[in-house]
Amino acid sequence: MTAIAIFTGQDGWKMPDRYEYQFLGTSHIYQYNTYRITDATDEELAKSDNPFAQVVLAAKRTILNFQWKR
Repeated sequence: MTAIAIFTGQDGWKMPDRYEYQFLGTSHIYQYNTYRITDATDEELAKSDNPFAQVVLAAKRTILNFQWKR
């Protein structure tokens, strides 16, 4: 099993790879993989056999369209 954080926000350069929590001497660190949806090109995503690529492509287009209209 693996965990992945998919970053879609405007500040795409802030991509922490962990969550850290400390309270009363107890600490918890949860590390995970990261993925920025704007890293892959539309062509790469459209050609991919992975069904998740189509989800990423749709999200990428939606986000870029939304940012463009602002």
